[in-house]
Amino acid sequence: MNRFVSFQGLNRVIFHPYTFKQLNEIVQARLGSSLSSLFDKDALDLICRKVSSISGDVRRVLQICSQTLDMAQLDKLSSRVTLEHVQKTFERLYTSTRTIFIR
Repeated sequence: MNRFVSFQGLNRVIFHPYTFKQLNEIVQARLGSSLSSLFDKDALDLICRKVSSISGDVRRVLQICSQTLDMAQLDKLSSRVTLEHVQKTFERLYTSTRTIFIR
């Protein structure tokens, strides 16, 4: 009998999307002090604000942070992740041909 209860959906857990402040705290805790010093505060805030307005998914924030950090490391002119790097990452993510086709 207990086996059927889980299939009926009586014990569902609903996860609400994270807010900007929650995402920011999670990312700063996850990155730690060493990696957190690589991001400008405004750049990290922009990532958290964009994702919280779209989905509120912390996995997406971490993915965007990772991609932005990779892009910034390729750019030899800057030692930190700036707003320009974040904007380039968002442009690459949301203006790809695949994304445009799905929309």
